[in-house]
Amino acid sequence: LDYVSNTAGPALYNGLLELQKEFPKHIWNVRGKGLMCAFDISCPTLRAKFLKSCAEQKMLILPCGTHSVRFRPALNVPLEDIKKGLEIARKAAKEAFA
Repeated sequence: LDYVSNTAGPALYNGLLELQKEFPKHIWNVRGKGLMCAFDISCPTLRAKFLKSCAEQKMLILPCGTHSVRFRPALNVPLEDIKKGLEIARKAAKEAFA
């Protein structure tokens, strides 16, 4: 993934936009400000698979409503952790949407 910024908030948002570009049939409506970011997944079953895969890789993210996934890292999260989290999300998306 390509990270345009060297700060955590924009890196997270831009990384999620990259995921949306890579999985346009399943991920859409990337939104957020700062480190409070989210996106929607095409159906609740796929979202559950995505969340399970993330958890199995030791990353906890939050479901919201029926289709959304929320990212809420600590405010002092290092940029390297954002990059690692986005790689985990990419791997989870590949597994969930295969």
